[in-house]
Amino acid sequence: GELPYAIRLSNILKAEKTDIVMSFMKGQTIILSLSKLINPSKNTIYVGNIQNNDAYYAYGKNVYIPYRYLIKFLYESLDYILVPSEAIKEDVQKTFFIKEDKFKIIPNCIDFEKLDKLSEEHCDVKGDFINIGRLADQKGQIYLIEAFKKVKDRFKDVKLVIIGEGDLRDTIENKIKELGLENDVILTGYQTNPYKYLKNSKIFVLSSIFEGFGNVIIEAMHFGLPVISYECPGGPKEIIKNEFGVLVPPKDVDALANAMIEMLENKEKQKHYSIMSKKRALDYDCQSYAKTLISLKML
Repeated sequence: GELPYAIRLSNILKAEKTDIVMSFMKGQTIILSLSKLINPSKNTIYVGNIQNNDAYYAYGKNVYIPYRYLIKFLYESLDYILVPSEAIKEDVQKTFFIKEDKFKIIPNCIDFEKLDKLSEEHCDVKGDFINIGRLADQKGQIYLIEAFKKVKDRFKDVKLVIIGEGDLRDTIENKIKELGLENDVILTGYQTNPYKYLKNSKIFVLSSIFEGFGNVIIEAMHFGLPVISYECPGGPKEIIKNEFGVLVPPKDVDALANAMIEMLENKEKQKHYSIMSKKRALDYDCQSYAKTLISLKML
């Protein structure tokens, strides 16, 4: 089904005399690769952009080796493959045997001005801790709720807000009831504007088992929230670096709970990491990203 789209795209690129064209995710990157192979635009830079680090999980078995070499051929026809983190590069390289010189690591950028405007919307929900992500195994909210129970045992008036929807909704609701946290964990469901909730919260907690990059960390940092995260493969480790937030071992409920307790009760530590969050967020503005993209044309 990709071929008609690739032909149409190649015609558009030639007609528009495009300087740089970028695809996002695997399906679109295959279409872009085909468009260059079929009818390349001479002065156009072709860039694929991969955001997930689950390729080896999906295609790592030997039965997929012919497919993996096909993707290698397609991806390497592009001028560059952009990835936001070292972990994603390693995953794509390991899965599809891509040459080192095809990769450019450019972290994602955030439109902070847009976030600020959206955060002004009224919000009645206030959380001591907040987590944003699909209700899915990857996002690890079950571990977060178990850790929060330990926090709740120390602090009476404390709230956890979880923003997101997904297949694990029933499982998570059952866990909340099992631990007697019905009045303390707020499940908002999917929200088109999570930024008003971030602005209204104190501490951001990422409980993911793995992440491609983790834009939500940067968004939380922009609002000055101290960040606690599992040290999972992907962006969180590269963003936080144990300097701009607190990293704990993945799936370790006790370690996560202890980090949450310490951050909540140590106001100086909370203030320190709030300052460090705002400082780190500045590294991900869109102007820097645009300059880096423009530089690809000069290489």
